[in-house]
Amino acid sequence: MIEINASALQGLARLNKNIKEKALKRATFATIKKTTKEAKKISTGFLSKRVNIKKSGAKDGDRLTPGLNQMVIIKESKVTANSPINEMIGTVLMQNKPMSMIHFVVGSKFPRPQKGIKISSRVKVKVKVYKGRATTLGRGFIAKAKNGYYQLFNRSKSTGKLRKYATPSIYKMFKNDDVMVKKTKTHVTKYYQQTFAKEFISKLRLLPKFLR
Repeated sequence: MIEINASALQGLARLNKNIKEKALKRATFATIKKTTKEAKKISTGFLSKRVNIKKSGAKDGDRLTPGLNQMVIIKESKVTANSPINEMIGTVLMQNKPMSMIHFVVGSKFPRPQKGIKISSRVKVKVKVYKGRATTLGRGFIAKAKNGYYQLFNRSKSTGKLRKYATPSIYKMFKNDDVMVKKTKTHVTKYYQQTFAKEFISKLRLLPKFLR
């Protein structure tokens, strides 16, 4: 989770006695929104280099694979430009929902006609969750699920029951990745430290009637 707030602006606001409170609030509100969007952009950029998911999603046969833009979420505080500045917070979160493994299948995501072929000779299903790494699932096969969509399954050796393959959520995949988290937060922090005051001043220039 990455949180963007107005703490970087408090000193600037105290130093500039010519700014009315209304202008200060509006500029802060607009600046936090812009910085939060940039934080999401940076986060999805880092994730796209690691995990085999497109930013905007992709059409896989009869369904849409979710994209990173849908998995990295901006949660804005329920405030307006007239709310207290300390309540103006923008948060970037990673979705905590498991993903179907079918999205990561390499090649066709439809069943292969392999009836009558010895199991040892059948074409194995390969998946690639992370960039550059493909894994062969010796017992995996594609079949239509009850919801009508194709999914990736295997069959339990002990019970014979079908089990659907799934991956952890994007959040769980990276929550313990210290390098990933550190790099993302470092870049986001650097961005808003360098840009926050500049964007703040640019917003104030659009509000001359609010200057004393």
